[in-house]
Amino acid sequence: MPTRLKEFLYGGSLCLAEHDARVILELLISTDELELDELTDFIQEYLLNNSWRLMSHFVLFHKFAMQNDERFPKIRKCVIELIKENPSTIFDSNDFTTIDQDTLIAFFKCHNFSSIKPGILWRNLVEWGVAHTPSVPIQYIEWDDEDFEALGDTLEPFITLIKFTEMDSEEFLSEVRPWKKCLDYIDPDFYTQVLEFRQLPAVNVTSKLFKLLLEVRDRRHIKEIDSNLITPSDATLLANWIYEVSSSNGNYSPSNSSFIFSLGDKVFNYEPKLSKISNASKAVYQSESYGPCFGGGYSDLRLFGADFKDKGECRCVQTSYEDKIRDDEEEFSIDEYEVFQISPFVTSTKSKWSILRSYAIA
Repeated sequence: MPTRLKEFLYGGSLCLAEHDARVILELLISTDELELDELTDFIQEYLLNNSWRLMSHFVLFHKFAMQNDERFPKIRKCVIELIKENPSTIFDSNDFTTIDQDTLIAFFKCHNFSSIKPGILWRNLVEWGVAHTPSVPIQYIEWDDEDFEALGDTLEPFITLIKFTEMDSEEFLSEVRPWKKCLDYIDPDFYTQVLEFRQLPAVNVTSKLFKLLLEVRDRRHIKEIDSNLITPSDATLLANWIYEVSSSNGNYSPSNSSFIFSLGDKVFNYEPKLSKISNASKAVYQSESYGPCFGGGYSDLRLFGADFKDKGECRCVQTSYEDKIRDDEEEFSIDEYEVFQISPFVTSTKSKWSILRSYAIA
């Protein structure tokens, strides 16, 4: 039992403002384990009303929120909102370098991070990499070739997630050039080919790593999507899902081949979900009192209410589609929804699907 909790139990007073965020989290965990519900609620409300306290140890709170999302959904929601409002929150956190590799990769892949300049991402990645390569000296001037190689091994899984070609010259030279040796150990041609590509995009690419980076970049820009909600990579996923459904059913129609989905988000602990129609007669529901609805009964995906955003009465209850796309059936609100025009195109003898354009409705 934390000393502060003992002091409260014996003294009857607790001033959370005097304590570090880590201590407050320890208190929250301890009071919950001891089933001190009123005190647990008090500590949780303090954190929610002073969410800036979470930012000093954001990695710790993010891990706690994702592991305890059912017990503390409000804290999880608060953490998610902090990421959405300011993705660089993770870099400003005192415990940034403690984040594990898989979680950091998920952050880098998250579309919220596309607004952060690639030079900033690279700078923070190097800081994280040094912290996770304990064999390297603290002083850069003391590094030898083996140290650069060791850091290169740590950074390699992230290289294709950094948009090196979108850095301006000053940013590239100041942020990337000092770590050229690391990149050389990963791929001897990578650094040079990035420089060449910046000057002449039509250059013949021989670097395997740089070729992979360009493929990732091209997938991100597969189509210009006029959307506030999805990225080009999301559009590619949707197009592949449509192709999968149309192939298994022979053709695509709004009823027999209908499906609903959730794109998911690894940062927020959601996986993409696809749910195919099981009762085609109830694929779509229409009423003047509702927005878009899919499925009969309570509806697998229902938009309902005078104002979807401020008075959330939308919900997902698995009825007419094979699987549920949300883990809970609680009502929720919607900030915005969009409708997409989808059109088939033919390559050789195969018909595929592409999202051509989106139209924001609300």
